[in-house]
Amino acid sequence: MAKRKINIYLWLLLSLAGYIAAGFLTHFPTGTNEVTEWMLEGAVGGAFQGAIGGILIGGAQWTALRLSGHRFGGRWMLAAVVGFALTHAVGDARPLSVHFVWVGLFCGVLVRFLFWLAQNKAGNVRVWLATGTAVAWIGFAVGLYVADAVLPPGWTPVTGQQRHMMYGLIIGVLQSGATLFLLRGSVSGR
Repeated sequence: MAKRKINIYLWLLLSLAGYIAAGFLTHFPTGTNEVTEWMLEGAVGGAFQGAIGGILIGGAQWTALRLSGHRFGGRWMLAAVVGFALTHAVGDARPLSVHFVWVGLFCGVLVRFLFWLAQNKAGNVRVWLATGTAVAWIGFAVGLYVADAVLPPGWTPVTGQQRHMMYGLIIGVLQSGATLFLLRGSVSGR
């Protein structure tokens, strides 16, 4: 099978737009993370928010995949919706004692595994998982650091939305670049 290339600029533009839009449009927190135990109510709202984010991110990436001639874009979008819904559910249900960066590790493993499955298990699953997990962990840590350095302390609707947009930008740049590397490189063979 001929190796299909993904347009670098199209992928980065659309994927990053999806991450930023998800950060901006999915900020209506259901969990405050100020509690000391897991909040199931936060998980339900978080799953809904994450599904919207998955539609935005997965839809943007699906468009780039489709325009590049890949036929697994529908499965990719489904993987994004499921992965980000579960990630947001955990993030909004977590107690204060579970650091935000641990949500990044969970997100990296889950979403990257689902993306690997979506593109017909092409490439080495360990490389997909290691790359996605490392990049998500770094993205969540840097996003948190930048948000804490730039925004005033405390959580208000405005600062919450600004934080989500920063997370979307930083995580989006790192995840979009890493995913492009995996999809275009010899790792995936597509």
